[in-house]
Amino acid sequence: MENTAVLSEDASDGALEDSLVAYVEAHADTTPADLLRAFNVRCYLWPRLTSAERDAGTVVPDARIADCSQNELVACFARWIRLREAETAFRQALAAAERVVVVHGPISGNAMRALAALVPGSADEPAKRLCTEHPSMGVRALDARAARRHGRHLRQRGYCVLPSLVSCDLDAWIRRRHLPRELSFYPNWRSSDFFHNAPSEPPVPVSDELAPLRELLPGIEAVASSVVGEPLVCLQANATLYSAQTNAQLGDHRDGSPFSVVVHVSASRPETAGLIFNEELVRFAEPGTAVLLRGDEYTHRSVAVEKGEDRLVLVFFLDFASARRAAHPRPANAARAVAFFAPDVSMSAQSELGNWSLDAEGLADTLQRADLALVVGCAMPALTVPGQVAAFGASVVADFVFGEGPLERVLGHAVGTY
Repeated sequence: MENTAVLSEDASDGALEDSLVAYVEAHADTTPADLLRAFNVRCYLWPRLTSAERDAGTVVPDARIADCSQNELVACFARWIRLREAETAFRQALAAAERVVVVHGPISGNAMRALAALVPGSADEPAKRLCTEHPSMGVRALDARAARRHGRHLRQRGYCVLPSLVSCDLDAWIRRRHLPRELSFYPNWRSSDFFHNAPSEPPVPVSDELAPLRELLPGIEAVASSVVGEPLVCLQANATLYSAQTNAQLGDHRDGSPFSVVVHVSASRPETAGLIFNEELVRFAEPGTAVLLRGDEYTHRSVAVEKGEDRLVLVFFLDFASARRAAHPRPANAARAVAFFAPDVSMSAQSELGNWSLDAEGLADTLQRADLALVVGCAMPALTVPGQVAAFGASVVADFVFGEGPLERVLGHAVGTY
């Protein structure tokens, strides 16, 4: 049986490589850099980086990989696909684990925040560190006559343009803080950084740095409600930066909520400031202009940006306040006990929930009893730990390994906070 499983796994591996070879050969006219971007390979996993460059998250110049061989590209794509599969499997194992042990070396504050998210309830707590310096912002209210006019346009055409809705200059402030995050429910999308997520929606990383943008929520809800004629509530909100480095375009789609508000912040080329709604081009005249649309009824897409260009928008998804939306299932981890142990410290930091106290002598026994052990940024004497981050099951066998790159990002992707 064991040999059969190995043969089956080898056959699966071979099929992946074969399909990747066929893909690369079919796109022989595409540059290696554009192929890597098409696969959304994280910059620190590209070929031909030094270890120091990987650890720093350095972006490789296109010229360095211009002559990448087919074998290099196929190997890179295969590692990338298997890493994504391992991260997904690890998060599933984590959701089912009741006893988790984290063994870690000296790590940065950003990496420690990712580890702190393992503790039940931490992901749902309000942000503890909010940015205190942010520009003033406001939403222009509509009088009754304007609300009725926009409401008629919304009912007739499925959208309406709201000129000068948001008053502020947010472009530079958002760009300094925007962090593209991959979404588990939307593969390969990495242009959006969320600052609001209601309990009814799938879990997404919510940015502490962009939290001040939540000040816009009451105004957006009030204006949209006055146009629609019924109270609305915001389900999700994000800052989306379209670019060649993230995503150049969001293709044809319909939204999962009845209404959406898209606020234009900036565009390097005015011609790209808009969206295609039901095959009609809708332009944003100036920053602060917004479009309210029936995103669940009509197909729409963004206007594509070319290489060297970008466009920044704020997106708000809204639903009727009267709608009954059940809370989205969260991992059943309320009883999870999490313990942290640093080999170079005599006593671990204790979990408030688990209240475990680990010393070096009891670590081996604790690892055996744990449902999942996460080893981060250190080498355990009794364990072989390839890469910077590895996760072990109760048998103390490396079930998941997450390799090179900036530690906070490697770890954040693994636990789902990045």
